Amino acid sequence: MAAELKSGSTLGRYELLVRLGRGGMASVWVARERAPVSGKQRLVAVKAMLPELLRHSDFRAMFLEEGQIVRSIDHPHVVKVHEVSEDRGILYMAMEWVEGDSLRTLIKEARRRRAIPSEIAVKIIADAAAGLHAAHELRGWDGELRNIVHCDVSPHNILVGLDGRAKLVDFGVANATAHSDLGSEDKIKGKFGYMSPEQARAEKLDRRSDVFALGIVLFELLTGERLFRGENAAHSLELVKRGPIPDPAELNPKLSPQLVAIVQKALERDVRQRYQTSLELAEALERCLVQERVLVSHASVGQLVRRVLGSRIETQRQALREALTASDGVVAAGLVPDHPAAPEYSHPHLSSAGFPVSPSEPPTSSSLSYKSSTPRPQSLELPPKRRSSVAPFGVALFGLAAAGAAVWFANNQVGKPLPDSGASIGVQAATRGSKPLPGDYTQEPGPSGVNIDSIPLAAEEVAAARARGSHPLKPSDAAPPVGDKPSKPEKPEKPAEAKPTAAPEKEPSVEVEAPALPAAAELPPAPTEKPPPPDQRTPLNRSSALTALSKAASSASSCKREGGPSGVGSASITFSPDGPVSSVSLAAPFAGTPVGSCVQAVFRGAHVPPFSGSAVTLSKSFRIPD
Repeated sequence: MAAELKSGSTLGRYELLVRLGRGGMASVWVARERAPVSGKQRLVAVKAMLPELLRHSDFRAMFLEEGQIVRSIDHPHVVKVHEVSEDRGILYMAMEWVEGDSLRTLIKEARRRRAIPSEIAVKIIADAAAGLHAAHELRGWDGELRNIVHCDVSPHNILVGLDGRAKLVDFGVANATAHSDLGSEDKIKGKFGYMSPEQARAEKLDRRSDVFALGIVLFELLTGERLFRGENAAHSLELVKRGPIPDPAELNPKLSPQLVAIVQKALERDVRQRYQTSLELAEALERCLVQERVLVSHASVGQLVRRVLGSRIETQRQALREALTASDGVVAAGLVPDHPAAPEYSHPHLSSAGFPVSPSEPPTSSSLSYKSSTPRPQSLELPPKRRSSVAPFGVALFGLAAAGAAVWFANNQVGKPLPDSGASIGVQAATRGSKPLPGDYTQEPGPSGVNIDSIPLAAEEVAAARARGSHPLKPSDAAPPVGDKPSKPEKPEKPAEAKPTAAPEKEPSVEVEAPALPAAAELPPAPTEKPPPPDQRTPLNRSSALTALSKAASSASSCKREGGPSGVGSASITFSPDGPVSSVSLAAPFAGTPVGSCVQAVFRGAHVPPFSGSAVTLSKSFRIPD
């Protein structure tokens, strides 16, 4: 008989500390992992199968298949699985620990003060859609698609961390190629209120079923209403199959027509009329933010998480400290974060994103057991303007918006300003950030913005823009500061077109000579110090690696050649443990062309600090202008 788990129990090399929850199939714990040689410690999440289910072969198979699926997915918006194993008859899965909570909890707690701003909701769903696309694109050893369908996309299975990143979790009922035909309604798995019509009818599913489910979550976030909520399970299924789908604008008139159209397309009952991939949905959401002149960074999402869930997270941290103290008598330095989870305010009424804020309140029994629908969004308006204090804030915000717009304009070499739109998604918080390369919605930095701490000063941004051959936007071209009446924009000057590098002359040889790096490439200098020995290194910082690749992808746009391929491409970049890039591979149509050779040379200039373990391969998209 399997042993009962409690705080202090061990599964393999993991010591269980605090139980986060218990579901119908498993319990989830925060646990401590000790490295066998170095003794280094880290916190992980451990999912342990319930003892009463261990005798059932079908549940064991589901648990093991979930581990197999998720271990094969390496994406910043999917929770990473480190290990799947068995100890004393208990199946367990060690996963990445996300310090935050589920989107369901965020929705419940947000209702106590205000709804989640719609632009934040769009960012969260775009992240989740990117993670879904990575799962849908999973391939086997033979190169064939596994045809993964999550089948349980819901607010419960989307985690939002303090870093502002949304991550998909719980592939326990996911269907793969071998058994994608559910067969009959008595075998339907998932949450009835978040199913697609074809899933409710027990039909064969593909990735478009998950698109519909994510559309349900988006509808709920934007309107504050559950889309399909029946009196019982059978009624909920009937609503999913045939129930009316309201116009989101009727429930929230502040939604822009573009955003309403996105929700409606995601919720098309005819799978042929839906977004065909979750990547298409993510791209549509990001374009909507750009068209509305709203730049949302992960830092903005993280600020909301701190404001709403900060007290809950501090309570969880205290429980971890107590468990570690009970085990060791002391808490190892750096194991539990010391920085406060709740926000520290420099202004009593304004957050850095321009939202009115209130201190995070501790959870109550009523809020934890709340079962009703999410409230309808309330407007988040700034306090009355004061010349003595708010005017400098408006000027600073104006400058940040102009600088962010300059980087967006320069990186994309657009010859005309963003299209104006009279409709507003919600509060247009001007966050320092830059627009990504089109199609780049599956890697970090975030699609609609980057870490605000990594953005150079305005003067540096303007200089970088001019170095790329583009004119930075004038302040009048940027979005006006929040709370100020926009001035009449001046007619933008036509930017100077970047001169493409001359294409190499055609030669009879089949070998392609790699052209020189673009003059505008701003790659970081290669490290000159001797790398530390492997036992003194830390794991790869994916954020740093992806930031370096984003800079390289931006510079790769200068690889345009007359008559060469253009558009969006994808590169697979391998970092060696010493830090430099060891290999770069490209897919068609760029592979084996002068443009592709130039792109490869640009990516080879990226590097990261030395890290432990083996080489790591990351994917990054880039865009060559037409």
